[in-house]
Amino acid sequence: MIDSNNLMELLNVLPNDQNLLSLRGRVRSHGAVTLFRRALASAGRSGRLLMPVSALEETERNARKKLTVYRQVLNSLQEMSIDMDRGPWQAFTVDSLSLEVFGAFVGLLEELAKQGATARSLPTFGDALVLAHGLAHGCPVASNEWIDKTDWDGVAQNWSFLAMQ
Repeated sequence: MIDSNNLMELLNVLPNDQNLLSLRGRVRSHGAVTLFRRALASAGRSGRLLMPVSALEETERNARKKLTVYRQVLNSLQEMSIDMDRGPWQAFTVDSLSLEVFGAFVGLLEELAKQGATARSLPTFGDALVLAHGLAHGCPVASNEWIDKTDWDGVAQNWSFLAMQ
């Protein structure tokens, strides 16, 4: 599972430059690049990168705001929309909002609220959706949020498998 910040950085170097070492962000030092490389090298056969549709939408919206830096993101999204079954795009699966994901979303917020999380300490709506996708699929979430901030600490305490370390 990949969040929008890392998805934007990944799409910014694909498909023209598959050099993942140029990814910005601290996740690269925490195993994400290895997972990205494995998925891309095997065209997704060894495990596809799941992109929540909400992260895909947020990625496009943020790339449009910073066209000079993220023009390749929009080119990559265009390529994906034309033919998802060729090139590096085979390494991705777009994950739509489902009842299972929605149930995980509600369960995530309920559990954090039971433990005394305040509105300020809860993940944002978009972040909670990405985490819910990870919960529903039982997979880690590639995000700089695990490293930079503390607002996902309660999530990591309850669902340690989500934290990509």
